[in-house]
Amino acid sequence: MVRYKRLSATEEDVKRVLRLISERVRYVEDYETESSISANSSAVILEYEVPSGYALEVVAVGVVPDFDPTDQSSGLEYVYFKEGTSGKVIPNMEFYANWFYNTLPFGDQGSRQPIRRFDTPLTKGNLTLKFSEKEKFQVVGVAGSSAAGLVKCRMIGFLLEEADVQSVYGVSIGDFPKLPGGHANENNEFLYAKRVTNSSATSGAGKFEDIGTIEFPDWLSVRLTHIGVKPHAYSANMKIYDEKTKIEFPDRDPYWLIYEYANTLPMGSHLDRHPMQPLPAVIGAYEWRNTTMHIQVKDTGSAIPAGGLKIQLLGVQRRVG
Repeated sequence: MVRYKRLSATEEDVKRVLRLISERVRYVEDYETESSISANSSAVILEYEVPSGYALEVVAVGVVPDFDPTDQSSGLEYVYFKEGTSGKVIPNMEFYANWFYNTLPFGDQGSRQPIRRFDTPLTKGNLTLKFSEKEKFQVVGVAGSSAAGLVKCRMIGFLLEEADVQSVYGVSIGDFPKLPGGHANENNEFLYAKRVTNSSATSGAGKFEDIGTIEFPDWLSVRLTHIGVKPHAYSANMKIYDEKTKIEFPDRDPYWLIYEYANTLPMGSHLDRHPMQPLPAVIGAYEWRNTTMHIQVKDTGSAIPAGGLKIQLLGVQRRVG
């Protein structure tokens, strides 16, 4: 069962992790590059094959998107994760990774932001990505309407022997991917990462209007932890609305400010110079299930062109019923 709480480590968690690392657990990093990705195409930008006798727990992924200084362009649009041997894609996990709206910073001087940690490692019930021996963890990059140039990718993880998997998680290496966060988990217990953009221009009327909707089936429960926005010069305010219960967040003016230079929902990219912020508890505790979320935006009185807004929703998901 997924524990719906802030993804944070207690002092005892840290001490236990340090004990394990000092004994047998192997800390690993992988760095890979992809020279180019054709427009409207995808390519594997990082692949890590788990050695025999180990399970892999992926703790963080960082991306350096392509950037052409001559025309100030970036072709990489987003990334997603999969298990390369079976081709299984981890569902509902797509992260914006463009130079101008990257939600997976590399954690270096250029990114100006720490790498995004998925959850506390070596902790039963966590939502880190999990793979068994000889399986392949893949990060897939997807280019938009323009080709992407050089892309760099970084993975942080831990390699666990059979004894460690048993002592920490109570399962065998072969069953490790069936745990929450594992690609073979049957209860859809994963992190949630949803991308939204406005497919058409706003009206320019300076009033709230839908720029995107998300359908939540009856069998899937989602709780949000973060929302990030790449504003436009003509964006002003934003809220989210539950079609079934008629509840909206925030529930009154001025809602969230998403002005180009006064954005209360930073994406967490190097341009923000500020990490994506956790949502207030009252929003994080709200369950999105068997309903439609409406993402509503007010422009400044001038129309936001199609694709002018980029919105990233993060949270946790699980199967119910």
